[in-house]
Amino acid sequence: MPGVIVIARVRPKAETRAEFEVLLREVQEASRADDGCENYGYYFEIADPDSCVAVEEWRDEAALRAHLGTSHVQRLIGALGGFVAAPPEIAMHRVSATGPLPL
Repeated sequence: MPGVIVIARVRPKAETRAEFEVLLREVQEASRADDGCENYGYYFEIADPDSCVAVEEWRDEAALRAHLGTSHVQRLIGALGGFVAAPPEIAMHRVSATGPLPL
């Protein structure tokens, strides 16, 4: 079964950014403990510090589906409207193979 990568982009409202970051830290910590989580993090862009990017790597789609049903993700989804200026852009990528980058 192929692995899954999720990339989400969101632009938090300036006046709620600090509170939003607290929520993201909590969700990130809980998500990293979810079964099947291989990597999970939130990052603010260097070129656009008002843009937040989430990068998630999951063992498979079943692990991702289970993660989406957790209370910490549901809390994040429920709170997004109060923290962001526009709906997030979210894409799921199915990965057929992973290996080192040939530099």
